[in-house]
Amino acid sequence: VTAMFLTSIIRGVRAGVLDKVEFSPVITKAWSGLVSTVLPNGTVTGVCCGTGIQPNAEAYYHRPTFFGCSGPGGAGAVLYAAVDMAKGY
Repeated sequence: VTAMFLTSIIRGVRAGVLDKVEFSPVITKAWSGLVSTVLPNGTVTGVCCGTGIQPNAEAYYHRPTFFGCSGPGGAGAVLYAAVDMAKGY
């Protein structure tokens, strides 16, 4: 989710919808947190598995977060954020 919000905020700043001065610290903090989830070999960690229908609220809190179950969505969102950071805001 951090990657998705980061991408959205960067694009909002770039489009002039969000104020650059106000959102630059948010972008910097989100990027720092996001980068901390990427291992030296490029594996993105901490992405929970897709959420199907769960039997109760507790089951949503205990979904696994290993790379193999995150599908392309988790790593893909990080790549989108990285591309938008590289393009600048």
